[in-house]
Amino acid sequence: ESNFPADPCGYVMGFEDGFQIYHAGDTNVFSDMALIGELYAPDLALLPIGDFYTMGPREAAKACELLGVPRVLPMHWKSFAALPGTAEDLRKELAKRKLGTEVVELSPGESWPR
Repeated sequence: ESNFPADPCGYVMGFEDGFQIYHAGDTNVFSDMALIGELYAPDLALLPIGDFYTMGPREAAKACELLGVPRVLPMHWKSFAALPGTAEDLRKELAKRKLGTEVVELSPGESWPR
């Protein structure tokens, strides 16, 4: 039995300039993230870190490792009390793995000028 009530659904989006984004959706880490990294080499991963119905910071750090991404934009956090994961927690987990992955931390409504 799973703690996750639905099947995972993620997307890889490629842009004309070659920039690739992987949006994990509401999921946890899974081994095929390594295949996504190998086939599409995303430049940025959007990963949930809320740790309630989705992965938390520890699992997101593992996902970054599997994907081989240089940047991660954490999502599904700081929106309500049931989501304890934070961007700082993710930074700490990435540092433990010595990945060097940049955390792109945005507030609601903020954009990222890549």
